[in-house]
Amino acid sequence: MRKTAGRGRMNSDYTGVVLPLMDEYVATPQKPAQAPWMAKVKNNKFGSGMERLSNELTAFVNYMARSPPEIDARNYFTQSIISAIDSYFPDTEHTVRLYGSDATSLGLPLSDIDVMISAPSLRRVNPYHTRDLKVQALRDIQQLFARAGFNLFSTIRDEATIPILEIEDVGTGLEMDISFEEPHSAQGLEDVKSWCAHYGHRQLISLYLPLKHALNMRKLGLGSATTPYQGGAGSYVLLCMVIVFMETRYQELCSIWRQKPLSPGRTFVAMLKFWGEEFNFETTAIMVNPPSLIPKQAYLPAFIFEVRSPFDGSTNVAGGAFGMKHIKETIKHFANVLAERILEVDRMQAVHPYGFNHQRGLLDPPGMTCGVLGSIIGGNYETFEERRSKIRKFGERIQALGLVGAPQHETEATPAGGPARPVGSVGRLKGYGGQALPFIPATKPFVPPHLRGLDDSQF
Repeated sequence: MRKTAGRGRMNSDYTGVVLPLMDEYVATPQKPAQAPWMAKVKNNKFGSGMERLSNELTAFVNYMARSPPEIDARNYFTQSIISAIDSYFPDTEHTVRLYGSDATSLGLPLSDIDVMISAPSLRRVNPYHTRDLKVQALRDIQQLFARAGFNLFSTIRDEATIPILEIEDVGTGLEMDISFEEPHSAQGLEDVKSWCAHYGHRQLISLYLPLKHALNMRKLGLGSATTPYQGGAGSYVLLCMVIVFMETRYQELCSIWRQKPLSPGRTFVAMLKFWGEEFNFETTAIMVNPPSLIPKQAYLPAFIFEVRSPFDGSTNVAGGAFGMKHIKETIKHFANVLAERILEVDRMQAVHPYGFNHQRGLLDPPGMTCGVLGSIIGGNYETFEERRSKIRKFGERIQALGLVGAPQHETEATPAGGPARPVGSVGRLKGYGGQALPFIPATKPFVPPHLRGLDDSQF
């Protein structure tokens, strides 16, 4: 399971600092810093520092795209779990849907899979007892997985804002969060899909993905819902930050620089400067319906970031991101480091003997083996690559067994410079020609004890 320890919930103000890399990404003399996406960079020896950054952002997105075996492995695992959950409920009213980054194609290769259960029977009971019933249902499902023969690590986060069953497949390391659908879950998913359509999936992901990964590498991109007391900004909060930047500051910059669209590199640096230097988290909040900057509610502490809910207009969906001062300082650090590296490259074009040569290209300045982007997300990727390899090998095995059908939540990795692939929700064992999945025993549907004959009169 996830080994991230919580920082402890903060109750008072603090001074933000730039947080270091997690241990698994720290380079050593034996395992020097890497930037694996640099192998995919084309013509990066020519052009300015900003042009190089743009090329590297494109290469990074392509590197993070899941290969067909990785997609097949995730689909197979997802379908298997959904099949088992379906057997738990007594009627077809209950459905299981894919949510989160896998449903929008905005995920990293190792992102966990989010599924939510729509359970009308739980909505019909006394609301004061609904949470307890959800926790009990998750415990029952956890036991069902054990009886069904899954080889999983699992834990229930019943102290989280939304009770969650976290599972990890022992063989592949694939992780999944299982929870019950909240009132605005479906609308939230549709909003994200509409943002992708409006701004263009490629442009959105070139801003969101490197920021998310850079913060994840420092325990700052982990949501508080599934990792209590971590204080990081979850995926939805980061996406809201990208959307608000695009609708406010980006439009101004296009007018100032008389250029639209801006290059990926220039847009990314401008976004980091906006959130790291220009935006005041202590006095200003944001909202996404419509995307705008608004005054922060006076009762919130300085170290809490406020992202006003687009559904009720008052709830703070970033309430768990109490590490925002660390996030702000770290993002500011990203902007400064990238600006310095871009300047170094530009200087090398003009200064002998490292000057520009049309035959050999631009010689890298000292310390630039990881490129421009690698200055903030370069590191030891050995563990990262090992985890991807496990998933890839599992996908290749199920391909060899002929168990692969039409994927349900992704179709294929996005090609370099190509359009984003459409995604959809996971259905009930679709795409496998009706074949039973081999390691899911036939389980007779049963009525969970706590749902038998349940009605409001019992409370």
